[in-house]
Amino acid sequence: MGLGYFFPSLYIPSYATANGMTSLQGALLLTFMSVAQVLGQLTFGYLSDQPRIPLSSLAGTSMLISSLAVYTTWGLAHTFPVLAAFSLIFGFFGAGYTALWGRMGTAVSSEPSAAFAAFGLLNVGKGVGNLAAGPLSGALLEKRVE
Repeated sequence: MGLGYFFPSLYIPSYATANGMTSLQGALLLTFMSVAQVLGQLTFGYLSDQPRIPLSSLAGTSMLISSLAVYTTWGLAHTFPVLAAFSLIFGFFGAGYTALWGRMGTAVSSEPSAAFAAFGLLNVGKGVGNLAAGPLSGALLEKRVE
């Protein structure tokens, strides 16, 4: 999730304009995604605090639905309503994964310092993904498929 998480938010405004939408619509899609990310983090954070809900179920749901949204909707999305649905679904479920990191840290160890270390390592992974997403996506866009 650390590497692939940033691609949709990086390219959705330019993808929208490449499909004939206005720059305002592209910015609005990014706004939809950002609002959905906040709601997803709040929801998944709350659910992760509930002892009756397994952490693995929350993480699996987040990864499955956000990746299904990418694989099914992103390539087929050439209109504003479909891209708006993608922005909301991917934003909500993709960002929900990061809200689980605190609980993932406590699942690794009950010792507070180890839980913080696990949380820090997850953040490092996301940071590396953030730094690598731009150059990797640029290289992919330059590669021609024949």
